[in-house]
Amino acid sequence: MIGARQTVAFTSVSMMKNRFLNILHLSDFHHATSSGSSEDVVVTALVEDLRSLRHTELAPDVCLFTGDLLYAADDCAYSDFHEMVFSRVAEATGLTKDRMFVCPGNHDVHRGVAERQRSFVEGLRTSPDAVDAMSKAYESGDLARYADEAFKNYLEYENRLDNASTIKRSSLISLYEIPELDLRLAGINTATLSFGGLKGFPRDERQLLIPEAFLLNGPESLSRFRPDIVFGHHPPASLNPALESRFRGERLGQAHLHAYGHMHAPKPATAFEDDSARMTNQSGALFYKSHKEKDYKGYAVVVLDREERIYKVHHRSYYNDRVKFDLALQHYDHGTYYSSPGARQHFLTHTPRFNRQKLLDWSAGDGLQAVSEKLEAHLKRLSFFGEPITPNFELEGQVTSLTAEVGATQRREVNSLDELAALPDHVLIQGQTESGKSTALLIWAKLRSTCPGPYDRVPAYVHWGDLPKGPKAFSRLVNRSIALPDGFSATDLLRRGALEVLIDDFVVTSESVECLQAAVTEFPMTRFVVAYKTKAISELGFASFVPAEIPFLSTRVIQLKRGQIRAIVKTKANLPKSDEDTLIREIMRELVSNNLPLTAFTISSVMEIYGTEGALKFTNKANFLERLVEIKLEKFSEGDIKVGAFDFSNKVRCLADISYWMATNDKYVISENEAFQIVKDHMDAHGFEVKVRDLLDHFYRSSILTESNGQVRFGFMCFLEFFISKKMLNNKSFRDYIVDKERYLEYQNEISLYFAQSREDASLLDEIATRIGEIRDHLVSKQIFARDAGFSLDKVVVTRGGASQEELADYEHTVLSPQLSDEDRDHLLDGETPKDIGGRQEVYRPKLDTPESQWLYALILYSSMVRSCDYLLKSDKERHLNNALECWLEFLQFSLNIIPTLADKGYVKIDEVEYKIPGLMNLEMPDRYRALQVMMPMGVSRMISNYMNTDKLRAQIKSGDRVSESGFMSFLRLSMLMDLSYAGLPEDMKPLFENIKGKSTYAEYVAIRNAAETYTYNRLVEADRKEFVSVVSTAIARLKAKTASGIKTEASKVTARLERNRLQIVAKEKGGQ
Repeated sequence: MIGARQTVAFTSVSMMKNRFLNILHLSDFHHATSSGSSEDVVVTALVEDLRSLRHTELAPDVCLFTGDLLYAADDCAYSDFHEMVFSRVAEATGLTKDRMFVCPGNHDVHRGVAERQRSFVEGLRTSPDAVDAMSKAYESGDLARYADEAFKNYLEYENRLDNASTIKRSSLISLYEIPELDLRLAGINTATLSFGGLKGFPRDERQLLIPEAFLLNGPESLSRFRPDIVFGHHPPASLNPALESRFRGERLGQAHLHAYGHMHAPKPATAFEDDSARMTNQSGALFYKSHKEKDYKGYAVVVLDREERIYKVHHRSYYNDRVKFDLALQHYDHGTYYSSPGARQHFLTHTPRFNRQKLLDWSAGDGLQAVSEKLEAHLKRLSFFGEPITPNFELEGQVTSLTAEVGATQRREVNSLDELAALPDHVLIQGQTESGKSTALLIWAKLRSTCPGPYDRVPAYVHWGDLPKGPKAFSRLVNRSIALPDGFSATDLLRRGALEVLIDDFVVTSESVECLQAAVTEFPMTRFVVAYKTKAISELGFASFVPAEIPFLSTRVIQLKRGQIRAIVKTKANLPKSDEDTLIREIMRELVSNNLPLTAFTISSVMEIYGTEGALKFTNKANFLERLVEIKLEKFSEGDIKVGAFDFSNKVRCLADISYWMATNDKYVISENEAFQIVKDHMDAHGFEVKVRDLLDHFYRSSILTESNGQVRFGFMCFLEFFISKKMLNNKSFRDYIVDKERYLEYQNEISLYFAQSREDASLLDEIATRIGEIRDHLVSKQIFARDAGFSLDKVVVTRGGASQEELADYEHTVLSPQLSDEDRDHLLDGETPKDIGGRQEVYRPKLDTPESQWLYALILYSSMVRSCDYLLKSDKERHLNNALECWLEFLQFSLNIIPTLADKGYVKIDEVEYKIPGLMNLEMPDRYRALQVMMPMGVSRMISNYMNTDKLRAQIKSGDRVSESGFMSFLRLSMLMDLSYAGLPEDMKPLFENIKGKSTYAEYVAIRNAAETYTYNRLVEADRKEFVSVVSTAIARLKAKTASGIKTEASKVTARLERNRLQIVAKEKGGQ
């Protein structure tokens, strides 16, 4: 169901990657000192054979050694077996010890113990109800005590192996799990009651027992543990008949394989239980000192397709005349047994002949180097600012459908791409346009090209848009992306899982989903990493992306953190620390105001605009978007400057016509046919001979426009707004249409961008000022606002009679403390960054039909226009700035009036304005009320900074009639200057603090708090830091002491503490701390 929420537990296990499992099955080596050099001859041949298989389709994933490691546990040493066989097999196969498993056989019994305990063993074996007797011995512990003694040397050896996969180990049963293979194994000691071949003792056949609890529902039962592989030494026929049928039947649960030895001859078979197939494989003796022809020397590699539950067994025989292992042609055609008639064709189709060594040689040579260089070229095209910045990821959980949502509690951040790449699963990467998805995939692929990872996969970076038409389209797409060595095809490598396919810009259509789903199903051993645009799936409503049994990890690209932004700034700019912090703040302000994501591309674009040397070149919103569009449309590329080319200016006019059509038709998502016709009409009207389809493709590649499932829109809202403003500049009737009094508030951003580009349309600014004046008059007449709001605010008293001594001491401590490090400040400010930047890309045209609903929209529009009034006369700038600030004071007064309701309810919505205080609701009502009194003015001052503040207005912000100005008007000016955080700030703060003093204790208190936060969040040069502290400390002293002498005394204490702090810092620096 589309939109249904699905809570999914996070897991790194992916069944699909281990659908095919290769098990090396060895058994019955019978190591004996008397065997001499003949053992070494066979083991040497075995090692050579295993090395030859290591880089083929038979390369083992795990190794089972099913008993009879020694000929006689009383006489031989397991250390000799380990050195001669176990360690050499591990080296030849490349398997670590947590992938190698052993169990005891009848030759591993201490015959001396069995002889001494004959009555105990025979008593169990010959009991009228042997199964029940065995169970009682198991429950009492007698059985375990006997087995511990009878297999003492074997158990010591097994313990020394220290297998990390072990869940439980005992002398009776051992349980193992390999999470990365999604594999569980159970090793059973079927030789527990064996007499070990003692002469004169009863034979073992049909007499052996295991605890029935292993087959029932006990804590160690197979049905509860649900192993994929069960292994032991004896075949079921060696067990007591009462146990044999149970052991063969459903008590093995869903096990794919039951492996055993003992009989010295290969005998694979397929058991069918409850409509599911299970392979039983009997491995022949690896070595036996008898030279009788019937004594088979060999081993097997069992290949399981766990999804289809079909199997094949490759038998390898030792040939005495050639002294080597080879295909066991004497047993089966081509030495291979298939579990069913259709299994042969199935395995030929899905596991083609494959020489991994040749691929590894190619990788170690020039192969991967060429891949890496190609990826590096891709990265350079994306990363014009220098070293690429890896984006951050939020890991949502495991999903089986792109439409499945994951509960928020499942999300966790992945700190590095390395961590995500190290997981074994398929991965979905979703993100906004320009969020860094392509960069992430390329860095991922390059990582794999230099460090292939645990599966030795070669990275194949493909762009979904290059998918060819016709049959085998996906294989052909991959084949084009990488120059493979001779003798290899993409299809073979995909089937074998030798590739890691990273798909960029996956476009979600019914055809593409079907194609990718088919590829994932056809090539289950290949890892897929798919990047696509956020919301692409939910917009189209595809119910299923991949089969439910093949899960994907769902991840989301999230915005860069301040530390990463700082790294880009350091790479691009050569600035003092204080200017560096100011630039970071301005970058984030620009991107947030444009609803753009914080990505390496957008941040570096701002860097290009701001400049890299000396003083910062501040810009307005239109300058930023102009430059961003220039970069996206490749204004300065070689193709753009060719004579006769459809150049940048032409492209802008064409896109402006598309935005014009959308705005006048109030339709912002259009069909591809409509987009084609708009562009064609533009070309025909101006006589251009340009291929419309090619031009649209260029717009799509640049992400100015996006196309999905035949629907076209602008990639970001700010692009639509920018091109509408461009059309307003070139078409007066359209300009008048947009600024019409009935609809102008629906186009705030477009009008603001238009004004920022025209810069001299003073009449429009005056018209907006007149309109907001009319709204103010109406609100005053309704007694919603009051004239001279600033002076009314000056009379407000903070709850409880003013600032508490504890709070003032806290603020004083803040400004007297050493400034935070870059890392600490960035971590603190990450919490202040708005989330989901870039996620609000839907066109919203509010219908505002009352002055109450129009007020804030008009004020924001007016403020953003004041911010861009570069070429107005100085007197006009001051007039409009003062007028806008008076409006904001009225908004602040209105906001303070709702504090009682907000403190009580926690949420208030008035017209289009929402007030929320979730973080304060845990406070008692008086404390909540007081906190709101302090936070509301600071919140309004931040809004002013976002919409109106700019360094270009600094002179007008500092000026003003200090005598006639209210204390709160000075507070707003002071807040704006502190937000700019420039060199010389403390000197400009003094007259504003002086004007606040005596006019409003409330304003002075809030200004001190704002200053304390400024000190925490912004870096100040040392000279300014001292002066800043002095200014704020004096203001604090005035609130803490009421007499002149008291203020002087308090200021002296502050100065003394400041000097102590300074000396401590100097001492630490000299000490190298």
